[in-house]
Amino acid sequence: MQRTKDWVRQALLVPTLRAQMEVRKLKRGYATIYAVTCSPTELAELSRIRSGEIANLAAGIQHYLDTNEELPRIRVLCFGSCAALENTPQELSQWLCNTTARGAWLRRLCTAVARFTPATPIRRIIVHELTHALLDLLTNGFPYPVAIAEGFARRAEYLLPNKRGMTEWQQQSSHQQKGHRANLTDDEFMSVRELLCFDARARWTSDRASFLGMTNVSFWLNVYLFKLSGKHPILKRILPELRLRCITTGEGVYSWLQEACSIDHAELEDGFYRFCTKGTMELDTTPNDRR
Repeated sequence: MQRTKDWVRQALLVPTLRAQMEVRKLKRGYATIYAVTCSPTELAELSRIRSGEIANLAAGIQHYLDTNEELPRIRVLCFGSCAALENTPQELSQWLCNTTARGAWLRRLCTAVARFTPATPIRRIIVHELTHALLDLLTNGFPYPVAIAEGFARRAEYLLPNKRGMTEWQQQSSHQQKGHRANLTDDEFMSVRELLCFDARARWTSDRASFLGMTNVSFWLNVYLFKLSGKHPILKRILPELRLRCITTGEGVYSWLQEACSIDHAELEDGFYRFCTKGTMELDTTPNDRR
């Protein structure tokens, strides 16, 4: 019965929006973007997202996850900065009423949602939520600890994979992350264990500042693990390895990282702290296989 209700909500979502708001449809590779009450400037920004970029993202993540699941077609609802959010269905308004939220993957509606904000380019928000959608749909909902999934999606905002997998990266955005240097203060820093065991469900609504801080440091955890993969190649496959071993808890991932790197927790934590506060990591952003 619940599945039937969810299917009905999914089917009626766009028609319901069209009855209340202006909706434009843009097909982009495996994604269909619905621009909801977007200004001409916002529509122009959406039009610069290329189909090949989305296709590369989908194929690269499929290859990296080592899955035979068919690539899904994903619906994205993108709300303009002047959209009358009170006219949206309840399933969406519950999320949209949070003024600090920029995007979300709504699994029950099988829909990604994004909205224009002054601080973040819409392309980054859409790519981030598409990455969450692909991780979910291509693994049948495998419950990665939120910091692992967030770090992966945050990195995809800046550097997209090509079809040969996730170890080769393309530069696709002029909005780079401070020259790939974290420069975190002690107040901003979170340890590896704190990140992996972060209670996202509780904090998402009650403490958004803490949640956003976690997503930022999770990006640097992803980059740090990529740096360690030079000596420990298994870390390049962290997501498929966790799924293969059915590791779903933060503590489980924490133990596995120590085992995979042959180090104890003190060395793991000290290395991450130094990397986030003093270190730097030059990522390969050489353009290749452009579309």
